[in-house]
Amino acid sequence: MVNLNSLLDGSYEIEAYALGTVPLLLLQRFQITIINGVLNVSTVDVQATTLHVTIKRNDRPLNGARVLGTFTNTQARSFNLDGQTNNEGVITIVLSQGTIQNFAAEKDKVEVKKVGNITLLSPAPTPAGVPRPPKCIIIDVDSSSFSSSVNPINKKARVVILGDISGSMSSGTKMDILRRSFQEIFDKCQKNGWNVSLASWDTETDWCTEKWIQPNQIADVRKWIESQQPRGGNDMKTAIENCMERYADATDVYVMCDGNITPFVVHHGEPDWGRFRNQFPRTTFHFIALGVGASCEPMEAMATAGGGIFTHNT
Repeated sequence: MVNLNSLLDGSYEIEAYALGTVPLLLLQRFQITIINGVLNVSTVDVQATTLHVTIKRNDRPLNGARVLGTFTNTQARSFNLDGQTNNEGVITIVLSQGTIQNFAAEKDKVEVKKVGNITLLSPAPTPAGVPRPPKCIIIDVDSSSFSSSVNPINKKARVVILGDISGSMSSGTKMDILRRSFQEIFDKCQKNGWNVSLASWDTETDWCTEKWIQPNQIADVRKWIESQQPRGGNDMKTAIENCMERYADATDVYVMCDGNITPFVVHHGEPDWGRFRNQFPRTTFHFIALGVGASCEPMEAMATAGGGIFTHNT
């Protein structure tokens, strides 16, 4: 760290590097001038994205874990990642446009691997002084619920949860996880004073209530949650459209899916989701991939375009 206020008058060349890469990754090189103790630069865009990855196992943070991976930038140059999660199981890395492969965390011979690559797009410009939103990922292994993924920023959040009940949800404990998550999320929203609505979807959408859930509907909510069973195919677009028709004022929509993103498709590595998502600029869309068979990379890209968090629960 350099205290720029301690520099004498003159011109200086500054190099900004990313921490936790071997060799060091140069993010930006720029010049500053100090005249009569006054710096001529107020802000500098280093053209980088802040990546927040939360790593959990058995519903608990994997704190103090060593994190490794390989980052390749747009010039096809590779850098090794080497860092450690904090007490909350989070590692923060600042990187330029590129791809992370083989991202994994290890502690006490327990290894948690990221399924697929992590893609960092060219950072979108932001006004001077306005921080660029981070890219947030949660990797939760051997978890009993995905309710911890629901943490909206808005103190007066209006939350919609869309849970996949297609036929593939019949395998393993996925329906148990969905039911438990529905209940825990409902309880969390009630505790925090957030409006909430729950729905299950396959090719159709089944709503728990017709409007935002009211305090006197607790028994109805529990009965609806317990009644959920796996059934048909999947149509993610119809579920989201139906959601936004009902709740155009939703601040946060969480879409949980254990399979593919049909009928959205991937073109040149990106789902055709961005244009659809742009119809709802005031809503943040989060995606939760449940199980090893879920389409992680497309849903991660959809969460990034939606301004939300991507979670992979296994």
